[in-house]
Amino acid sequence: MTSDITIAITSCGRYDLLHKTITSIEQSIDLSQYTKIMTEDSRDSKHIDKIKQANKDGFLEWWKIIYTWWIWPDLYSKHYFALKTLYSHINTTYVFHCEDDQIFKKTDFNYLELSKKILDSDPTVGLVQLRDLIGDFNLKKTGIMKSRYYELLTDEKIEYFGHNFIVMSVVDGCRWFSLQPGLRRLEEMKEIMFDGSVSAVDEGGWGDKMIARWLHAVVIDPPIFNHINPIFNSTKTIKNQGLRVRLRQTLSWTVKYRSRLVFLYLKDLFQ
Repeated sequence: MTSDITIAITSCGRYDLLHKTITSIEQSIDLSQYTKIMTEDSRDSKHIDKIKQANKDGFLEWWKIIYTWWIWPDLYSKHYFALKTLYSHINTTYVFHCEDDQIFKKTDFNYLELSKKILDSDPTVGLVQLRDLIGDFNLKKTGIMKSRYYELLTDEKIEYFGHNFIVMSVVDGCRWFSLQPGLRRLEEMKEIMFDGSVSAVDEGGWGDKMIARWLHAVVIDPPIFNHINPIFNSTKTIKNQGLRVRLRQTLSWTVKYRSRLVFLYLKDLFQ
């Protein structure tokens, strides 16, 4: 019987990492039980050919794939548009959203079904996270942003169905919302993310909407996944490139986001 959960991935031209991500999920989850969908926004023809081949007779054989780079409107953040497209093709009650650079630890339980039971039993939980918030950035080794990520977790622990979770705190930044892997209710997230008031990836703004709905997030303890993208798991990369990369990403996002806000303002002004 097919589960009422869709596994949804946003991919952007990293074939090897995508393969590792899906393979790591398969260690603990029988993917045949779930609807599977992903967006791919790479323009690299060689990469696209590999994706199409894998979709035909490889590890992506039962996945629905939407190629988004050629229909991306200029006024939207590229990632935001991929997310909006992805969510518009999902018809299940729940969505497990992740990206193409994340590796999941092998478990002796189905963390998707556990997360679903939590969302079913506790309407105040809006997101069940799996991320290793501390280890994901090698924070214990580098000390970089260590205090920032410890602030994301409270001292409040809670048990659901024999598994331990930590309640996430309300801090500047994501404010409970995260695009990192975790189960969420589809319609609830669509109302939070795509109501027209935000047109770029803005986890802080979406987090404020979660708070307004009296929703919070919990993260499993011990955590289940880390990033496999070198920018996350390489201490040297974090030290040498982290600031430059993050400044560039932040500047790019800010320009796109503010441009969209100006567009919406002018549109309302002259209507």
